[in-house]
Amino acid sequence: MKKMLLLLALIIAILLSACGNSGVNDSGMTIRPSKFSEETQGVLKIFEDEMVFLDYTVDETVKYFSVNIWWYKNGEWVADGKLSDSIDYLSNRIGIRLKESGIEVFSLEENGDYTKYGFFQDETVFFDSNVATTHISNPTPISLNEEIPLWIKFGMDKSGKLIRISDDFKKLDCNGGVAVTVTFSDKEVE
Repeated sequence: MKKMLLLLALIIAILLSACGNSGVNDSGMTIRPSKFSEETQGVLKIFEDEMVFLDYTVDETVKYFSVNIWWYKNGEWVADGKLSDSIDYLSNRIGIRLKESGIEVFSLEENGDYTKYGFFQDETVFFDSNVATTHISNPTPISLNEEIPLWIKFGMDKSGKLIRISDDFKKLDCNGGVAVTVTFSDKEVE
């Protein structure tokens, strides 16, 4: 119950701090961690292993987006969940929450409204393993029609391996995992 109240307080704080922060970047198309007030950052620390918030800036060439959920199943990475549509339906701030039962993707509006999309997994993706996670922590350039990893969490039988968010997660030697990616496109995403 306490965790639920904290999550509600977190969402309210994020929505309030989102007002007036349009994520505009004069240097081009980018995606980067959202910036919040010190107070909001303090609340976010409680959820730092579960949630990430990202702001993106795109130009008029971008017409569509696709957020893809990848699960490591039977020895390979499988795309098993997608949210795609016209870029007009996605705000400039998205949130991602990794839960044991699945993933939630939030589209956060400047006026405080938000839409939540859920992707659920029936089976455990992390068996008896060491778990590593990485997500975008710096501004990352957006290239039209190229998939960008946003968050990768994977398990290994062996000792940990260092990876960067820019590494190809589909080549990881792991025994379980989940990844969230985004593609900004000039044509409709299938």
